[in-house]
Parts: sequence; structure tokens; C-alpha cells
Amino acid sequence: MKTTINHIKLTCIGLWISMAIVTWSCSKVTEIPVELQPPLVYEHSALKEIAEIIAQEQELTIFREVYSRSGVEAYMDSVRATTTDTLTPFTLFVPRDAAWQAMGYSLESVSNLSAEACRELIMYLTVRGRYVPTNTSDPVSGTNTLRPIIPARRYELQDDWGFIRVSHQPYLLYLAWGGGNIYLNGKEAGTVGNDIHPATDGAVYLVNTLPIKPGKTVYEILQEDESFSFYLAALDISNQVYQEYQVGIDPENRSEELFWMTPEPFMNDLSQLSSFSPMFGTITTGNLNMNNMYTVFAPDNEAFIRAGFPDIASIADYIRSSYVTTAGYVEDMRRRPRYTNMDSVLNHSFFARITTISHFPAFELARQSSNVNNQVVFTNDMLWNSVFRDEGIRRSVSLTFFDWTFFDESLYDFTQLVEERSELKLLFRSEGNRITIRRGDAPDGQVANVVLEQSDIVAMNGVIHRIDNLLLPNP
Repeated sequence: MKTTINHIKLTCIGLWISMAIVTWSCSKVTEIPVELQPPLVYEHSALKEIAEIIAQEQELTIFREVYSRSGVEAYMDSVRATTTDTLTPFTLFVPRDAAWQAMGYSLESVSNLSAEACRELIMYLTVRGRYVPTNTSDPVSGTNTLRPIIPARRYELQDDWGFIRVSHQPYLLYLAWGGGNIYLNGKEAGTVGNDIHPATDGAVYLVNTLPIKPGKTVYEILQEDESFSFYLAALDISNQVYQEYQVGIDPENRSEELFWMTPEPFMNDLSQLSSFSPMFGTITTGNLNMNNMYTVFAPDNEAFIRAGFPDIASIADYIRSSYVTTAGYVEDMRRRPRYTNMDSVLNHSFFARITTISHFPAFELARQSSNVNNQVVFTNDMLWNSVFRDEGIRRSVSLTFFDWTFFDESLYDFTQLVEERSELKLLFRSEGNRITIRRGDAPDGQVANVVLEQSDIVAMNGVIHRIDNLLLPNP
């Protein structure tokens, strides 16, 4: 019987490889589509056009200079000229002079900017569609993910098979309302009652902050900040343990090394922190693409030290003493637990929208933040979003193994599905000028504070919040 099964395995693998080669030979470049945020419902009357509002409002001297040289007004006119609706709406976020000055700009300095630089600044502040709250008295919303008209960033990456994959990652702008305030990219930007101006051809927000397009991924930001070196090392070490000990893989498949593949960790976010990088899914790396967005609660080095880990060596010793590294785990047919010692802490540090990682023929992982609704979470959401205040952020994880050692002659089926589920949850509480977070599965566990002045850091693929403690399950 063993010989028959191996023959079937080899046959299936051969067919699968053949199909893959045919597919890859057809196209070496793949464009990844991006999602658009639908416009909000609009129920306001407006008497002025966008151009009139910009011309008449005070404290917009610097903006008007940059706007006049950006070519964005001509771009909007050209869009309207090629559509059936001559009043195709646009929403402009218009920083007041003080906001420009706070970022180091003056009327003189912007006069020296190139037209391309002006266009980049204004295009990031311009969104196609009319985004105005239906309730202007005191609207409360989750963060709305908007796509400005600025062209998406293009990535060319070589996968492990030598093929070039192309992705276009859009620059995103995040708008929210809460407590009567406007928030842009997590920063308080103005008031709903005074600073939102509906227009006949869109809307204008007069704001007190100047959002700049993000230039780096979550991983790049964390990697360049030495104060997060312990966190990145812990993720990497935990992933190494998953690979070395083939954690989560059925015993017989461990011995066969999944036929010809290197096993990948499944509960953490894959080797070399690839989930935070602009990579693509392949059968050898399992990397995630840039269309996934992350909310990362990153413990800094001081958080690890406070928890009793003074250096990376102590973190490595702790993780490598996990049950999954022992002979008992290898011999344990029930394979419990499937995690490293620090895995629960690391898993409570990031939340993403729906993610499916297919690592055929080994396993399929589905990860979903069930109440985030395809958005990243800013500190204003933790304060004003009633869902997050009541429920926290939830993430469910479903893991399906394909057990190829099983064979049913009567059904001519040699796969058996083994499914596991778990749920992670972070709870928020506002205490004065602090936001505390704790784990929903460990009510007596460690509590961390969000370091507000160093949070809401916007990346190409998410947002980073610094926290000051490890979310350990024990007090």
C-alpha cells in the first residue's frame, strides 16, 4: 500500500508541476489589481464650486501657490470632459498655511518647487468622489480608506523561480470623524462643523495638518528604527523555529519533508517577516502581497526589557525552549501545543484584513480580522469607534492541513482535511490621555499602553502603533 501511495503522490506532484510550468511560461509579469473605496452617501446642498471655495477662503496662500502649479485642476477638468457627468465630484483636503509652515514650507520655498513636486503634493490630497458625512452635527465613523489620484507605486520583484512579478500599490489616505473632529491619517485635522465645505462639484476640507504620501512599508519602517530590533528579532527567531522543527506538520509528513518543500510557519506571518514586505505568494516562500494592510502594535525594546528580556540572546533562549523544539513534541501524535513560547505575544501584535495563504499540498491558512472591515485602525478609532470600544479588534485564524498519508480505497481519495481554529482579540480602554490594551483571552495578563506621540505611523501597507509592554498572558 505504501508503494501505491507514493506512486500516486509522485504522479500528482508531476501533474501539478507541469501545470505550473505552463502557467508561468505564458506570462512573467502579473499586474495586481487594487481595490477602490466607494464614495460616501451625499445628502448636502452646495452653492459653490471647488475653485470658488479655494479662491475665497483665508489662510490658503501657500496651498493656492502649489495648487496653481500642480496641474491638478486641469486634470479634474479633463476627467469631467471625458465622462457623462460633467460634475464628476472630487474631494480636496486643503491644508491651511500653518500646516504647511509646520512641515517646513513657506510661500518662498514652495515657489521653488518643481511642477512635478507640486503635483505629487496635491494629488495625494485629492480623491475622486465626494466624501462628506451625512450627519454633520457629530458624526462618528470608522476610518475610511481613500485612494487619492496620485499614481500607485510600482514594484518589480523576482520570486524564487526567477520570474518578475509586478505589483502596483496605491497610496492611501485615511479619513475619519469622531467627537466632532476630523482625522486624517490618524491626526486631528479640524472640526466637522466648520471645516467641511460641500461643493457643487465635490467637497473641500480645510485642515490643520499636511498629510504626506508614505514612502516605506511597515517592515522598512520597523527595520530602520533600532528601538524595534528586539521585536523583529523575536518574529524572525520564532519563524526559524517553525521551519526547523516543522511545527504543525503531521508526523509522517515531517519525515518526508512535505515531499520536496521547505515547510513554512503558519501562525506567525512567515519567514523573514515577508508579510511586511512587498512580496508575492509562491509555493516556496509563502510571501504575502502588498494588497494586504496591517495594523501593527509593535512592542519596542524597552517593552521586552521590562518583561525580563534584556537582549536578543535571552529572547532566543526563551523561544527555543518551547515545547515544539523537544523530542516530546516530535513523538506527540496530538501535536499540542503547536506554538512557540512567544508566539501568542507576537500574534497579538498585528491585525490584517482577510488573508489566505495556500501552501499546497501542505496546508491552507485563512486569517481574518472579522470586525475591522478592510480598514487599518488608528488611535482615533480606539477612542471613538463604538464597535472597537465594545468588542476590541478580533482576528480569527483557520488552518487546514492536507494529510496525504490517508488513503480511502473505496472513495479513491487520498487526502484528509484536519482543521484548527483560534481567535485573537485586543481590547482597548481610554484612561485620561492614555489608551491601554490587553488580550481578550488573558484578562489577568499583562497590559500595555499605546505610546500616543509615537503611534499612527502611516506606511505603504498599514499603520504602526508603539506599545510599552509585552502582552504576556500571565500577570
